[in-house]
Amino acid sequence: MILEGLRIVVIDHLGTVLLEALAANVPTILFWDPNRWEARPEVQTHLEQLRQAQILWDSPEGAAEKLAEVYAEPGRWWNTDDVQSARREFVIYQAFTKQDWISNWIDNLRKISKGRGGGLG
Repeated sequence: MILEGLRIVVIDHLGTVLLEALAANVPTILFWDPNRWEARPEVQTHLEQLRQAQILWDSPEGAAEKLAEVYAEPGRWWNTDDVQSARREFVIYQAFTKQDWISNWIDNLRKISKGRGGGLG
């Protein structure tokens, strides 16, 4: 995995890499302008939890200050209860990390197919 061994990751947009970093439990600082990167309403609660844990910032300046604060030992901040709780909640609801993902995909594809009049088996 490309994220292994990194001291800390800084991400400036909503994208797959943020899901991968948080799921891999790599110390991560996120920042973006919420007016430029819209998120679905059901994601807002989880994003707010990331803000409260000082993982997500709405400005590059705030993110840079946090990075400077934790850079020497990011694990001391990252492994605190509030940060890990916010990270876990986000991963549970936003990153699909189940071990049995393939059976879940098959079930959902069957549901979608049946809704369109077809069937997968």
